[in-house]
Amino acid sequence: IAKIAPYDPLPRLQRLPRGTPLPHTAIYHGKVDENIPAATNAIPLSKALKKAGGAVDLELFPNVGHDVYGIGWPIEKRLKAFFAAHL
Repeated sequence: IAKIAPYDPLPRLQRLPRGTPLPHTAIYHGKVDENIPAATNAIPLSKALKKAGGAVDLELFPNVGHDVYGIGWPIEKRLKAFFAAHL
C-alpha cells in the first residue's frame, strides 16, 4: 500500500477547486468487492469528482466482487453506451 499510495487519485481529486474541467466519468464497481471496497474507493471517488463539478455515472453491481468485467455482456453494453455518448 505504501508503494501505491502516492498514485491514489482520491486525495488530489478532493483538493480540486469546484469548476475544474473534468471529463465525464463512469465508475462500474462490484458492490461486494473485498479487495477494493466501494465504500472506501468508488463512492468517495465519485463524490470527489462531483464536488469538483464533474459528471459521474456510478453503478454498483450487487453480488459482484472484484471482477466486474467477469459479468460479461452487461458491462460491455454499458461501456459501449457510455463511450458512444461521451466521445
